Amino acid sequence: METMLRYSHLPNPCSQKLPGIRTGFVKVDQLKPRSEGFNLIVKVLNTNVVIDKNQNTRHQSLPSYRYYQGEKVEIARVAESLVGDETGTIIFTARNEQVDLMEPGSILLLYGAKIQLYRGFMRLAVENWAHIKIVEPVEFVVDEDEDCNVSWVGYEKLAASADCRKCY
Repeated sequence: METMLRYSHLPNPCSQKLPGIRTGFVKVDQLKPRSEGFNLIVKVLNTNVVIDKNQNTRHQSLPSYRYYQGEKVEIARVAESLVGDETGTIIFTARNEQVDLMEPGSILLLYGAKIQLYRGFMRLAVENWAHIKIVEPVEFVVDEDEDCNVSWVGYEKLAASADCRKCY
């Protein structure tokens, strides 16, 4: 017998009233490019470490630093994890200590998550005011169908024409 994951028994995502974080939870199939401040419950399916300075593994196209509040911050480890829920899957970019939480089979609560575009494809990330919590193991069915991976949908910027003006 499968146990359904009920959101009512989970911690309240807005008990701390952090700025920029909305109430309630969304599903993977509701995610849109550049959205931020949403809460999500996902299961980790697999993890691939792409940067690990301790083991000298580094994907050539990824930078080893980021700019955070105007300062250059070193990134020691980066992993891309396939995570999902019953509506689909997405690639989660885990940085530094987040990599340790990306064990296959783990159920994660992502508070204040955001969508970043990497080469025109969506990536789920947790930064700044956001945080990750691990939930006790529950039966959680994930739709692993390749057609339901929202990270495989490409987006591109459209150039606005000279005639295009905002109407207020």
